[in-house]
Amino acid sequence: MRTPRFLDTTQSQDWALVAGLALLATLAPLPLYLVALAVFGLPHVIWELAWIRRVSAGRLPRLWWRALFAFLAIQALGRLALLLDWIGADLAIAVDLVTLAFAVGLVVGLPRLVRWARAVALMAALGLGAIGLWGSLETSMAALVALALAHNFTPVGLQAMAPPTATESHLALPAMFVLPFALLLLPEVPSLGAWPSWPPGELAWLGEHLPWDLPGLFSALVLAQVLHYLAVIRILPRRIGSAWSSASWLTPALIVSAVLALGFLASFPDARRVYAVAAGFHAWLEWPILLALLGAVERRR
Repeated sequence: MRTPRFLDTTQSQDWALVAGLALLATLAPLPLYLVALAVFGLPHVIWELAWIRRVSAGRLPRLWWRALFAFLAIQALGRLALLLDWIGADLAIAVDLVTLAFAVGLVVGLPRLVRWARAVALMAALGLGAIGLWGSLETSMAALVALALAHNFTPVGLQAMAPPTATESHLALPAMFVLPFALLLLPEVPSLGAWPSWPPGELAWLGEHLPWDLPGLFSALVLAQVLHYLAVIRILPRRIGSAWSSASWLTPALIVSAVLALGFLASFPDARRVYAVAAGFHAWLEWPILLALLGAVERRR
């Protein structure tokens, strides 16, 4: 006899973690942000890349992958050059957007896609390319902030890409990701006080440009980020099963993550800039793959 979903122990544990993270994001967003980024930032990047590799294996042409990685390598080099002060922020932002435009544009030429996926890829590629090449710095920053915020919600799409034989995730990810929007409605967050010395880039930009005051903004951004980590590290891997836990890359990944965590303790701003190179690579990788695989999934249905 199958156990009802509301009695499932794993699901209950997931929701308990979600509730605890929501409470911490409300009462202590700065400590939660600092600890979560330092401890789980790089592991979540590695886990997410591994998830994409598993669910997309054999479903996209090899030449397409090579072209995608070529564009993303340019994007990573741009961020690395900014880290080393070889180029200015305006050029680095332009490289970010233009390389993403080319990466998304690769989807347009794929066969067996539904029309909406091809149309979205074409419009997104043209729009991102135009902003990167001719848009003002403010417009380019707005595009990057929007993409960074939207990336926190990609586990909903990643779950839809799971292979047909995958097990249940035991948690409704769309319902989970509604919670950050609820924190935006908080009338006051007493513990927030002044914004942190090392704020998320999205918070710093939004604080200067939003025409209205949202006391719960920092809490909402932090909650969205930590729920993203929870989904990628704990919830999504269960859909692949035991093959994930026996993967040979887990131990080296944890060692590299521990080294970066020590770097955060030594100098949080410097370590965050190093982490941004890997974070940008994995975030930009997802948009074209989500479009390609979700478009192909819908056609199969």
